[in-house]
Amino acid sequence: MFFSRGSDKTGCLIEDNGIGRKAATKLRGTGHNSKRYSLVKERLAIIGKIRGKEFRMKISDINPERIEPGTRVEIEIPAGAMKGNFYHLKYVKI
Repeated sequence: MFFSRGSDKTGCLIEDNGIGRKAATKLRGTGHNSKRYSLVKERLAIIGKIRGKEFRMKISDINPERIEPGTRVEIEIPAGAMKGNFYHLKYVKI
């Protein structure tokens, strides 16, 4: 996991040297529906709506031509979006 900071955003890069998304889907079978990606994306959308900022997340293969390509997740957090806390919030309709 790597973090970088610019004047307008903070970046978070997560790399996994595993078998990759395509092979993992084959192993799990077609009946499995992973909710990890959609849950994280939904949470980023909620925080973005609360803070009036746009968060971005991108998932890709590190080396698509390899048998075990690994996975890369890139998250961009806008500057000032994470100030304060969220404990006072209960529900946000998106």
